[in-house]
Amino acid sequence: MIHKSGKSHHDVTLGPWQKRALYAATLLLWLTGVLWLCLPPWQSLAMRIHGAAAMGFLMVFGSLLIHHVPQGWSQSRQRPSGSLLVSLSSVLIVTGWGLYYVVDRGLREWTGKVHWILGLIFPALIVLHIFLGRRANSEKK
Repeated sequence: MIHKSGKSHHDVTLGPWQKRALYAATLLLWLTGVLWLCLPPWQSLAMRIHGAAAMGFLMVFGSLLIHHVPQGWSQSRQRPSGSLLVSLSSVLIVTGWGLYYVVDRGLREWTGKVHWILGLIFPALIVLHIFLGRRANSEKK
């Protein structure tokens, strides 16, 4: 079935706005996270921008859960990399929340380390997922 957008009902390719929003939010999250880690004088500004970018990422992530993730799961070509991205996104969301609301110093320190380590590698995993998807599409043709 062809949707009015011209895409097949089973097409898992992101729309242009989703790509732009996902890439922009991820890049901004990554850059502000690195800024926070590397330049302590800029931590306050970096965290305000990071929090705003996180809100944008949450909206894009939610939009992916509606169509992209279920359709991709049904095709099963990229379940490992897609599952990893959904899992890491979920852990980053929970640990980000924890950094605001967990008061126990030891748990907060552990939460912070998990958050920034996963956050540093997250963009590379998105690039890997895109690469694998394009490769799978070219092999399918």
